[in-house]
Amino acid sequence: MGRLASDPAKKQLLPDFVFVRDPGYMILRVREDFTPPNLGGDFSTFAVARTGPETLPLFFVTLNTCLGLVRLRSPNFNALWVQLIAECQNAGH
Repeated sequence: MGRLASDPAKKQLLPDFVFVRDPGYMILRVREDFTPPNLGGDFSTFAVARTGPETLPLFFVTLNTCLGLVRLRSPNFNALWVQLIAECQNAGH
C-alpha cells in the first residue's frame, strides 16, 4: 500500500479482485460508499467480502462476467483467401 500512496495514478493497474478459497473471502475494489464499481472502474479503496463456501461459485460467475466483456475479432478470411490465391498464382501452381 505504500507504493500506492506514493503514486496514486498507478492504482488502476491493481487487480479488480482477488479470491481466496480457503477460508473463503475476496478482496475487491470499492467506491467511497463501499459499493463495487464496474470492472476496471474508478475506486477509492479495497474491501474484504467474506464469501465462505460461496467463494468458488462467485469466482466462476465473476470469471464468466469478465469473459463476457471480451470482444474478439475474427480474421478477415476474405483478404486471407485472396492473398493465398495470389501467392499460388505467383508460385506457378
